[in-house]
Amino acid sequence: MRLLLSLYEWSFGAFRCVCLANDDDVRWGASYTSIYHRLVSGECHSYYKQHLPPTPTSAIHPLPRHILAHPTLKYTDSNNDNIEASTPTETKSVLTDILGVSSSSVTYPRSLYPDIEPTKSGLLDVGDGHQLYYDRDRAHTDSIHAMIRIFCYRYPTTLLILIGVLLVSPIISRSTAAAFAIPSSMSSPKADLTYVSKPASDASNQITNPVTYPRSLYPDIEPTKSGLLDVGDGHQLYYEECGNPDGIPAIFLHGGPGAGCDARSRTFFDPAFYKIIVFDQRGSGRSIPNASDDLKGSLVGNTTPKLVSDIEQIRKELGIDKWGVVLGGSWGSTLALAYAQAHPDKCQCLMLRGVFLFGPDEVDNLFSNGGTFGQNPAAWESYCQYIQDTSSDWSRERTNLLGAYWSRLQSDDVSTREAAAAAFVGYELSISKTFIDPAIIEQYLGTPSVLIPFAVMEVHYMINAGFMKRGQLLDNVQCMADHKHRVSIVQGRGDYVCQPQAAWRLAKALKQAGCPEEDVELEFVSGAGHSDSEPGLADAMVRATDRFRDVLGFSRSRM
Repeated sequence: MRLLLSLYEWSFGAFRCVCLANDDDVRWGASYTSIYHRLVSGECHSYYKQHLPPTPTSAIHPLPRHILAHPTLKYTDSNNDNIEASTPTETKSVLTDILGVSSSSVTYPRSLYPDIEPTKSGLLDVGDGHQLYYDRDRAHTDSIHAMIRIFCYRYPTTLLILIGVLLVSPIISRSTAAAFAIPSSMSSPKADLTYVSKPASDASNQITNPVTYPRSLYPDIEPTKSGLLDVGDGHQLYYEECGNPDGIPAIFLHGGPGAGCDARSRTFFDPAFYKIIVFDQRGSGRSIPNASDDLKGSLVGNTTPKLVSDIEQIRKELGIDKWGVVLGGSWGSTLALAYAQAHPDKCQCLMLRGVFLFGPDEVDNLFSNGGTFGQNPAAWESYCQYIQDTSSDWSRERTNLLGAYWSRLQSDDVSTREAAAAAFVGYELSISKTFIDPAIIEQYLGTPSVLIPFAVMEVHYMINAGFMKRGQLLDNVQCMADHKHRVSIVQGRGDYVCQPQAAWRLAKALKQAGCPEEDVELEFVSGAGHSDSEPGLADAMVRATDRFRDVLGFSRSRM
């Protein structure tokens, strides 16, 4: 029984103990467990405050989940008013009031220790005219040693059990893993993660529980019409129509090139207002041929002017007079600009995310000169390491990494193509989001019909300068101003794939060409990377299409 009590007291008491110490006396203060028992028994929280040194509220740890789940919590506040919480939400609110923890901020498992005062401070003359200020906290150091000594002397049995668990657990883990291992013959093919760098930590669990923004995507909808459109050169493009059949036409241009569309692509628009068109570009997604099935066929006529022509064919096929909104992200922003400048009278508004102008500096920064090394050195080195490990002439290929990837992606050996594609796409996905979800990377790398087009088309366009003349998209903004295009740009402040400077340059060029200030909106989103799955970017994109909805709806009502 003593052992069980010891384990109980240690497991809860050691969660967060406050040590009250001075030069001559070291003793245990109130633990979170004792505070919890006093709170649920109805004692006032002044007990808690008087046992804590003066501490900023941001440094106080939230209570464990099992405390927040307690069915009923009663306490007396500083005004001697009795307060009772009977639901988890109310309980959390009560504890937030007591502990001073903001429920609106992102919560991490650990926060700073409480502030403490130095026991000694002074100035130390170190020569050269310098005196260094120093202070130390001997009481805090002594307190730590005291806690360790008290635990060792008071709970020797528990200490032995903990040591035993630490020694035995690796053996148990290996035995359990072996017992439940799936035979290789029964396991499904896995993604090649050999050259994918390890993501940064996510202690706040933002991947599965992201920060909430004012706007989120519209609900999933099913297409009202879909089909294959023959656009020549042996290509049939998969397209679908969603939303309001009589609504303002809006088209979604996916990134990559080669990334393809999915059900999520339909959800950036209000389906009650917009007639939403989604399609897979040449060689990707559900279009025929897909690069994973017919590499050479997928590359025939696969250029920017041809893709611009494809958008026009889709518009005519569906009987659309002009696009109300052209939405494009990353490479999609490049294609949206190219289309708007080639057919300025056929679109009214552009919603651009993660602008890529296809300048040589942008291509080199991302794929050639290690510009991303400063933000994610592991990802860049993995990108290079694959070429080095598979190269017979590294001194030559290191100067042309895109060319080296291209030669492997065109290999007659399927395994070589897939390995190159995995290394290339794995690199880009590793730098595309603030919080990287390894499951998403595995999904991409484990699906050849997505993986191969993504890598092949992107490298194909990169080594050919996007099939545009240098500086074309900035040089041709005048026609957009002349046709009174409205442009909304959404850019992640932490976008390592498409540098924020491109969005900045585009916005300035449009205004310089004569676009009114109110017709060019540039929003940098704090804490966001490149992918449109970033909650902050999705919020900004939906707000932009809603603003266009209000403008286009007003214009339509006056017609």
